[in-house]
Amino acid sequence: MLVLALCLVLCVDEAQRISGKVSGVVNGFQIDDVDLHAYVVTNDGRTYTAVSRIPDIVGYSLQGLYAVGSILGFLFALPQQPALHNGFMVTGTCASLRTCVPVCCISRGS
Repeated sequence: MLVLALCLVLCVDEAQRISGKVSGVVNGFQIDDVDLHAYVVTNDGRTYTAVSRIPDIVGYSLQGLYAVGSILGFLFALPQQPALHNGFMVTGTCASLRTCVPVCCISRGS
């Protein structure tokens, strides 16, 4: 399970740098309070996310983990219709994500 907690106070009309913490267990290896960095272009609805200080043993496993970056995409998405809201409009300034991503590996025979 990975836990991502962010508290955001920002002007939603400007590009922003966001920092947060990620904790959890990846492939049985505990990670605690590693740094999450994001750059959000709010008027375009784009986000770029990176997690730093990840131990080498789990770094490769996290490359395909969509859940880490998807919370920021949800928060800052551009609503396509007036009745739709992005996550920032729904949650206000604080959000927390808990996710469990089961990964199944299939061994291919030679």
